[in-house]
Amino acid sequence: MRIFAVTAFLLPQLTAVDACRPAPSLSVLAGDPFLKQVIDEPLGRRRLDVPEDGVAALTREWLQGKRKHWAIELQRGGGNLVTAGVVLGNHKMVDAGLRMFEWAFTRQDRHDGSFPESEDRFHSTSVFLMEVNRSLLLLKENSAGFTEFMPRVDAMIPQVAAAAHWFLRPGVLEPGKQKDQQFTHRKWILAFALGGASKLSGDRELARAAVAFAKEGIALQQEDGRNPERGGFRRQLSDGRCPDG
Repeated sequence: MRIFAVTAFLLPQLTAVDACRPAPSLSVLAGDPFLKQVIDEPLGRRRLDVPEDGVAALTREWLQGKRKHWAIELQRGGGNLVTAGVVLGNHKMVDAGLRMFEWAFTRQDRHDGSFPESEDRFHSTSVFLMEVNRSLLLLKENSAGFTEFMPRVDAMIPQVAAAAHWFLRPGVLEPGKQKDQQFTHRKWILAFALGGASKLSGDRELARAAVAFAKEGIALQQEDGRNPERGGFRRQLSDGRCPDG
């Protein structure tokens, strides 16, 4: 996952770090030479083995009864394919990544926006949605070079918004937050799952919820910038004791 997307989208809303230097766009971040060399180019050299229906390998095992459980995040690989496709100008990769997302949305509940068959729905949906969002936003930023995909992008935006609003439903938000509270990094994932959906759909309610999650993540950070996971990385005193005993 490229968590840089969270910084690019949310920082301008949270604080004016430097009014003379706006936050970089997703295109600038995605096109970073290091990321291109270590992620996109190796992916571009591999055999493109996404089937026509867009079903990921582990998802197909579940459909065939070889796996007991399934999670929507198993379709998240479309994110790397779309991103690499935009960076490399490879339209086949973009198409394959979108097909993975499009199949995933066929499993979406049209009434509440959830993925009812998914294991660990709250977290798994956030991971999947983050990948979808950064991919679609990147495609829209580069729409001039990928015009044939824009109708498919536009068709997914209502589905993205519905999935994002599911997080805010009574009986979903508070239990999900309670379970995720011990994992600081999940605050950032949720921030972009909601913030990216807001950016795509123009829904300000989702934007406010995204900023709230980002602020919760900041509040959980330690003074040295570390993000504790399950209470780990506690700051120690010079004698090795933790300040809380």
